[in-house]
Amino acid sequence: MHVERNKELVIKNLLCPLLGDYQQKNIITVMGACEVLNQIGFPVSYANIRQGIRNVITNTELEGRWHIQSTLPLTIYDIGHNEPGIRVVADQLSRIPYRKLHVVFGVVQDKDLTAMLRWLPKKAYYYFCKADVPRGLDATELMLQAEQEGLKGKTYKSVKEALSEAQKNASPSDVIFVGGSTFVVAEII
Repeated sequence: MHVERNKELVIKNLLCPLLGDYQQKNIITVMGACEVLNQIGFPVSYANIRQGIRNVITNTELEGRWHIQSTLPLTIYDIGHNEPGIRVVADQLSRIPYRKLHVVFGVVQDKDLTAMLRWLPKKAYYYFCKADVPRGLDATELMLQAEQEGLKGKTYKSVKEALSEAQKNASPSDVIFVGGSTFVVAEII
């Protein structure tokens, strides 16, 4: 199964419906695991890999990874919920042209919030909310900590209310991003 070209594994026609930049690393991990499986006697073909990756959402029911919900305005959901995940999401957001960025954001209490907040775009407007789970961080507490990192916004009673307000305020040339927690995204998918 191993094909090398300039020390890179190459599989043609590999289509992944999960659009986040981090999927490239995930696919590399999958390829490494498949190579090990082949070496120990559990054959996995290129066709198996292509089909598995192409059908990853159907096979796993995983949603919310750079999920494009709509295009006018561009509305993206992502379940990145820690500093490395937020860093990749922020980088990907920085490469999208928009007039204004609206961020619906909520987290759970046990995350390193300071590390997450420092990566978020400063020029966005934030709709701080609490996911409807016991671990959800209070929206006011979230906003106060976010303000210390230079983020500006307002609190909302629920994720749905925050998203509704962002949709009301966004123009077609804006971007709405929803994230910070798997629980936040789960409430609107």
